[in-house]
Order: sequence, then structure tokens, then C-alpha cells
Amino acid sequence: MRLRTTVRTASIVAALGLTLAACANDDPTVEDPVMEDDAMEGMEGETDDGQAADVEFVQGMIPHHVDAVDMAELVPDRTDRQELVDLAAQIIADQEGEIEQMRGMLERMGAEEMPMDGMDGMDHGEMGMMSDEEMDELRSLEGAEFDRRFMQSIIDHHEGAIAMAEQVLADGTDPEVAALAEDVIAAQEAEITQMNEWLEEWDLA
Repeated sequence: MRLRTTVRTASIVAALGLTLAACANDDPTVEDPVMEDDAMEGMEGETDDGQAADVEFVQGMIPHHVDAVDMAELVPDRTDRQELVDLAAQIIADQEGEIEQMRGMLERMGAEEMPMDGMDGMDHGEMGMMSDEEMDELRSLEGAEFDRRFMQSIIDHHEGAIAMAEQVLADGTDPEVAALAEDVIAAQEAEITQMNEWLEEWDLA
């Protein structure tokens, strides 16, 4: 249905363009609004690059959020600190909500969700994501050792998300994607600050 609507709309726009052009040619006082080819190509290139940046951000951020949810779900059974249990619940709620939002964005942009095995060629360390070995290690910990490792891992993970969000704000063009990126930066910077304070307060730094 969306494809048919798009095709029909394109046809209407094309027909309207021909009609306007014909009217302009009939009226010698109306100048033909022709844009220089180089300028048009430059604008199209910028738009295409911006859209590609938006899609790439959303495709990469979904598995990134899934990784954070997987980490947060380990918390209740491995810590005695209610602060971390509450933080983990907030991370899960926020990031699962954003995952659903981003899936809607991809549908709107006509793009596919990246399969988890599509992340294999990406630098997980640079993005702050956990390797399978690191996740297994985190699962094996309890108490203070778990608390320290979890917070350090989430801080790295959040820093990776912030870097991705800052990149799409610089390169992207989609207003909804930009708004999400700004939300990610604000929320995750606040959580990083809080976790760094806890690491110091609980003598885990």
C-alpha cells in the first residue's frame, strides 16, 4: 500500500510539474525556474548522505540497546544494592522503549533491521558493546565484583552510544532521529555521572 501511494504521489507531482512548465512557457513573463545541475547534484548528495547516516545510526543502535538490556537483566540476582537494581530497571524500560521507536523509524524509512550477526564486522569495543567472553565473565560475578564490573561496562557502553548519537547529529537529516540522539546523550550522560559517583562512594573505583 505504501509503495502504491508513493508511486501515485510521484505521478501526481510529475504531472503537476509538466502543467506548471507548460503554463510558464505560455506566459513570456514567467521565467523558467531551472536550477544549475551542479547545485542539484550537491543537494541530492547531501540528502542521500544524511539519510544514510540516519539509517546506519538506527540500525546500529538497536543491537547496541539490546546489549545494554541483556547486561541490565543480570543485575537483580547479583547485587544487594537497590540503587543498581533501580538503575537497571530504568535502563531496561528506556532502551526497550527506544528499540520499539527505532523499529518504527526503520519501517518509515523503508530500511531493514540489522541482524545480530550483521554486527560481526563492527568494532564492538569502540561502540562499548560486550563480547561473548565479557558477558560470560559478567554473569559469573556477584556482589561488589559484579557491581564494579557492571558499572564499568555500562559506562563504556553508554560512552559508545553517546559517540554514535553525536555522529548522527553531525551527519544526519531526520528530525526524529536527531531528537532520539539528543535524548540518548542527555539520559546516558546523567547515568554515567551517577555511576562514577557510586564507584567512588562505594570504594569500587
